[in-house]
Amino acid sequence: MLQRIQSVYLFLGAVAMILFTFLPLYNPLDEGDASRSLWDTLIQSPSTAVIPIVSLLVTVLSLIVIFQYGNLKRQLRNVNILICITVTLVLIVGVNIYNAVTLNGIGSVNLWITALPVSALLMFVLGRRGVKSDKQLLESADRIR
Repeated sequence: MLQRIQSVYLFLGAVAMILFTFLPLYNPLDEGDASRSLWDTLIQSPSTAVIPIVSLLVTVLSLIVIFQYGNLKRQLRNVNILICITVTLVLIVGVNIYNAVTLNGIGSVNLWITALPVSALLMFVLGRRGVKSDKQLLESADRIR
């Protein structure tokens, strides 16, 4: 059902990933350049397109997982896949931000925006915990019958 707590967690994780994709990630050193979001980076330089594409993939996958409440085993498997993809995304973003700041000197990085994938990861882990508890509750009810 859609009113379960894990649906809320998965939706909040999707919102965090949408905000991460479309909010400006850093402020450049040049005053003439505007702040650039990941979406702007995708449009301007397709070679660095992996981060916004993966973040949109995580968003779509988390919204799909919300509606798989009929099959808890498949929903749990897909949440685990979602967590793995998000951990990979957090690592890629961390390495890219470190390289951009130390090697390129891009300016200041908006740290609260870089915390959005980590908060989405936390929401997905909480969603996994909710799916797992629902699955255990259903198995225990089947055992009683």
